[in-house]
Amino acid sequence: MRRLTIYLGIALLVAVLALQNRQGLRLHIFFWTIPAVSVSLIVLGSTLLGALLGVSFRIYDHVRPLKRQRKEPDTANPEPVAETKSQE
Repeated sequence: MRRLTIYLGIALLVAVLALQNRQGLRLHIFFWTIPAVSVSLIVLGSTLLGALLGVSFRIYDHVRPLKRQRKEPDTANPEPVAETKSQE
């Protein structure tokens, strides 16, 4: 519940920042130039991109140990190996 309150507080601060900065500006990204972009769109887009990256890294950190467990053989309970008779 505490984490949800913190996330809602951050979302409220970002929304207030975006609403107070509606003026347009020219945006330069590497070799591209976008002539007129609202500052609020830049703030909201950056926040959304950061949240998506954070969630994806958290999911990756959760899945990585699961993949490692699947690859490592269980040494405590080895699976029986079927023996084949050699033809004489």
